[in-house]
Amino acid sequence: MVKRQFIVEPCGGLANRLRALLSAQRLANLTDRQLALVWKPQKGCGCKFGDLFEPVATEVNASTPGSASSPETTEISINETFKLYTQIPVIYCRTLNLITAPGERPRTVHLSIAPYFNRLKPITCIQAAVDACVTKQFRPHMLGVHVRRGRHRVHKKLMESGQIEAVDAMFFSEVDRYLRAWPEAGVFLATDDGAPTEFHEKYNYRPEGLVRKFTERYGSKLVTYNKRTLDRADVTGVQDALIDLLLLNHTNFVLGSAGSSFSKFAIMRNLESLKDPEKSLKMVGIHERKRKRRPLIRRVIVCFKGLLKQIRNAVR
Repeated sequence: MVKRQFIVEPCGGLANRLRALLSAQRLANLTDRQLALVWKPQKGCGCKFGDLFEPVATEVNASTPGSASSPETTEISINETFKLYTQIPVIYCRTLNLITAPGERPRTVHLSIAPYFNRLKPITCIQAAVDACVTKQFRPHMLGVHVRRGRHRVHKKLMESGQIEAVDAMFFSEVDRYLRAWPEAGVFLATDDGAPTEFHEKYNYRPEGLVRKFTERYGSKLVTYNKRTLDRADVTGVQDALIDLLLLNHTNFVLGSAGSSFSKFAIMRNLESLKDPEKSLKMVGIHERKRKRRPLIRRVIVCFKGLLKQIRNAVR
């Protein structure tokens, strides 16, 4: 008997893809399904999975029998994960979000996927770069700082509202406060300031020179990883982003960017930190307001479309 299969296609940036992959890996184990991975290089993550990690699942593509395009495959949304518990042979899900079982809380799932993140093995050159930086440049106590720029939606909103300098001041204030409590600590800065985007020219934005600003303020305490490129459409750009992420996981406390999934992954390797995130992670910046709930008629239409989709899948 052929084992049931769960095909996941993570999309979006690196951290978005990782949370989709790891939560899918967890659900595949819970539902006794074989995990298959569709990892397509795209603008926000222009590399193959094998350019970052050693294999964790069978990789498939559109031309592979039993893949996402095959007629026997049932496509589901992240709201239909209960189908994983059925006898449907092949299920496919494309998402950039955390995949949870019905009734599960996202925080509980974050705790559950941490062991899967720890089992991921970076390729040799990436692990060597992380080990070298930690050994040669890190102090016994380190503060991690992640300042998200580049193509991030929050950065775009900050440019529109002219609040970038205010957010920078928030980061400096928090770093100064931490160093008053831990005067011997070092500061590791991870940022994609200066990354090419399509809207920089529209808002007449120029890179802030964040590394220079932090160097002038914190001197020899500051540690950064010298990136080969900030372009996430380039393989080396994504590899350097992963190195930043792994180095953040080696720090004692992280100041992250509000609204950034990358910042939330900065403590993923420490299970004790995940149990009480406030002791190891603080999000800095202008927090987005929660969206207003959709009107009733809109919610009915969305549910009706979902029902039609399920009927079509059942008829196939």
